[in-house]
Amino acid sequence: MSNQSELAEVKAAISAVLKAQSYKYEGREVTRADLAKLQERERLLEGKTANNGRGMRMTGISIRH
Repeated sequence: MSNQSELAEVKAAISAVLKAQSYKYEGREVTRADLAKLQERERLLEGKTANNGRGMRMTGISIRH
């Protein structure tokens, strides 16, 4: 799955959570995913998607002069 398609799915999940965090279905209570974790994943994927077109990747390596 590409970063862009995963990002679209995460955004859809966030939208669903915002509409109703939990609901009842056939006598069972269903709880959706954790909003904070979805938002964290969204930020990560947005960063990856933004960097995709630049030909650069952040690696955490620092260069000292």
